[in-house]
Amino acid sequence: MAVLDNAYQQKRNVYFMQNNAYLEDNVFKVISPEKHVKVLEQTNSYLYQERVAGNDTALEDKVFAAFYFRADSHTREYRRQNYSVLEYLGDVGGLIDVLAVIGLALTTFFTSKLLVADIIKQLYTI
Repeated sequence: MAVLDNAYQQKRNVYFMQNNAYLEDNVFKVISPEKHVKVLEQTNSYLYQERVAGNDTALEDKVFAAFYFRADSHTREYRRQNYSVLEYLGDVGGLIDVLAVIGLALTTFFTSKLLVADIIKQLYTI
């Protein structure tokens, strides 16, 4: 915290950066478009002092503190997306394919054992 002195002017540069957010929250992307939100964020703040040239001006006319609000040259972009119905079905379809392969392997293993047992039973019937 700076102490105000009548021989110095306290000045502060405050920089704001623009943030862009693209929201794709809808499940059906074809029906509703994405939303675009702009938000300002304070990024930097610099404090500096300048010496006042003359002390002969009246106290009411002096400026002791000044704020300068400036735009930052950088921007940030954020993108939020949800699964669409087709992406979800594609992911679930991949899971179903893996489960089908595991089921096929188990079925093949047990049916081969049952086939061998049936052949042995037919060969050695009493």
